[in-house]
This record gives sequence, C-alpha cells and structure tokens, in this order.
Amino acid sequence: MQTATDKSPNPIDTESQNTSSVWGQLFQNFRTGKEYRHAFVEEKVRTSIAAQIKAIREHQRMKQPDFAEKLHKSQSWVSRLEDPNQAAPTIPSLLQVAEAFDVDLEVRFDRFSELLDRMDQMAEGSLQVPNFKEELPDLERKFADKEQQNRRLAPMPPQGTKQRSNLVFVEFRGSREDLAGFGPICAQYDLGRAQLVAGGGGR
Repeated sequence: MQTATDKSPNPIDTESQNTSSVWGQLFQNFRTGKEYRHAFVEEKVRTSIAAQIKAIREHQRMKQPDFAEKLHKSQSWVSRLEDPNQAAPTIPSLLQVAEAFDVDLEVRFDRFSELLDRMDQMAEGSLQVPNFKEELPDLERKFADKEQQNRRLAPMPPQGTKQRSNLVFVEFRGSREDLAGFGPICAQYDLGRAQLVAGGGGR
C-alpha cells in the first residue's frame, strides 16, 4: 500500500517531468488530502534546504572540509546538512549557515498556491544565491536610483513662497496660536526669512 510520503514526488527532481504539467500534477495530488499535503511540505523542506546548501557552497567554490572549517564544525556535520534523508536542520543551524554564506535567511509560512507557483517555475539555477559582496554593485545602483527618486518626490515649499536673491520670503497670516507651528516648517524648507502676521494686523 502506498503511503502519502511514498506518493509524494521529490520536490527538487522535476527534470523528468513536463514543466508545464508540474503545477497541475501537484494540485491534483494536494487535493487528495491534508496528509499528503503536509508530507509533501516536510519532504520539500528537507530536500530543498539540503540541495540549496550544497548549491550555494559549490557556487562559492568551497569544498565540504573548507565549509566545515568556516562553520567550526566537522565535515560529517556539513555532510548531514546536505543529505535530504536527514532531519531538517534547526533554525539556529540555518542562521549559522546563512552567516557563513553571507546571505539572507527567510523562514515563513505561506499559501499552497505560492508553493505550486514556485515548484512550477523551479529551475536549476534557482537554488544558487549570491552573497552580499556579489550583490553589492546592484545594491549600490538601486540605492542611487532610490535616492534620485526620493529627491524628485521631495515636498515643494508651501504656496506663497517667493525667492529673491537666494533668500525666501514667506508671509503666514493667522492667530498667534495658529502660527506657533510654522517655525519648524521654515527650518525644513531653509527659508531665509519668514514674516508671521498674527490677526491680520502684524506684530
């Protein structure tokens, strides 16, 4: 008799399947019951973590002994991390691995629809993650783009602002109570001089 775990496809081994049918096949299997769905989740976690650790280690051109030394662990410990038949590593262990790789670690719950989409789009290179140093040029470009965008979206000076010889003169009218908060506004917009007229009759 086939159990839910036996029936569960290997989440990483999709090369022999038609890519366009992965979503549909998994969806039909998920409909068979909760037992199957969560057996799949358990196998997916073990398999994907082990495969990704191995893929990132190889991408960073580290052999198992080198990676073990970096983690201050034994090679057998690293070997177990990369073995999908072993229990999934704990979050503290994953945090150590993320620090050694200098990559982010995300642990979260998600919808099955998101899982189906990820499995349907999985490709060989999707397991590799660049470290911070490799990402830095792109991050710096994004930072510069965001800074430029923020400057374009910066608030304009209040209506009524007039500029003369690089000095800004603004006249605010209202009661003294109403005008109490305009001091910070003048500072925010680097106003050269602000004339506050209380009660419409001056000060």
